[in-house]
Amino acid sequence: MSHAKERAEKICLNCGAELKGRYCHRCGQENIEPKESFWHLVTHFFYDITHFDGKFFETVKILLFNPGFLTRQYMAGKRVSYLNPIRMYVFTSAIFFLIFFTFMTPEETLKISETKPKKSPLLVEILEEAKNNAKQELTTIKDSSEKADKEKEIAAIEHDLKRLATDSTITGDSLQSVSGIFKYKKKNPFEKRFETVEAYDSVQNTLKGDAKDSWLEQFFTRKKIMWDKKYGEGHVMEALKEKFLHSIPQLLFVSLPFFALLLKLLYIRRKKYYYVDHGIFSIHLYCAIFIILLFIFGLEKLKVATQWNWMSTLIGIVILSVYFYVYIAMKKYYEQGYLKTFLKYCILFILYPIVAGLLMMVFLLLSIFRL
Repeated sequence: MSHAKERAEKICLNCGAELKGRYCHRCGQENIEPKESFWHLVTHFFYDITHFDGKFFETVKILLFNPGFLTRQYMAGKRVSYLNPIRMYVFTSAIFFLIFFTFMTPEETLKISETKPKKSPLLVEILEEAKNNAKQELTTIKDSSEKADKEKEIAAIEHDLKRLATDSTITGDSLQSVSGIFKYKKKNPFEKRFETVEAYDSVQNTLKGDAKDSWLEQFFTRKKIMWDKKYGEGHVMEALKEKFLHSIPQLLFVSLPFFALLLKLLYIRRKKYYYVDHGIFSIHLYCAIFIILLFIFGLEKLKVATQWNWMSTLIGIVILSVYFYVYIAMKKYYEQGYLKTFLKYCILFILYPIVAGLLMMVFLLLSIFRL
């Protein structure tokens, strides 16, 4: 309750309902004068923060030390004393990832190259490689007609090399030997060979049959050329890692309904539990794991700072406590026997990594397309 002056009028300014006390029975707004002083605004802000914190820490204490109980209380309708599950998830995950991305990622963050990337091999180098490959093949050919064809190939490449030596503006589509330069197997099928996508496409348009890259090779080659220009040659994997790491919050949020669905399937015979019930349990479980992981991160930092090697044992115990916590929470919330809960617990830990792995693949592909 604030200490602002109560209005004499008994009509709610928010919804227009007739009032019989300081608070509206319809919308809950306090019937106070709408004009506030600066001091009242500041005190109201700190009141809201401390009130939220008090409810948050009380909720966390019950969440961590009495697994499954908080969800049962919420589903029983006892909700005013505890933080709303959605608000708790948003607040907890925000704190978790803020600390994670601030302290747990490498100090060397991705730096986009300000200088021009190294130039890719020019057409001359491509032809030189083709000539060397053709000469190696020539030594293994015994048939006279095939040998003659191979010698013609080499002669055509050498002719084009002489033309390029006198005129560097010649494009790939005007060379006699261009149709053969891509038919030699490359160690890396997505190796970047051109400075621009246009230069690569101009060569691909002149090729036919097996000499032409597949659509997948063309897609990744074009992407690699663009990535090297944007991030600097050699920094593409760093950029992809950075992009994927920052998609983890969305990945975990998307995994929540899938985790709840697995619980729904595991407890499908328990008709009193609706999908939403499993969803609330999943949210509380995720929040608890976020908090425990933050504690583990803190222990890791303390271990590094103090060089106390014995803390590795403590960290291992805390990590194991996560698995124990999930089992106890399932046992208490769903109220089934130890053996039946353990069997469902094992099935959950078999199925969930599969679901999480598929989601990671989807988000990894999205990260590639967003580069």
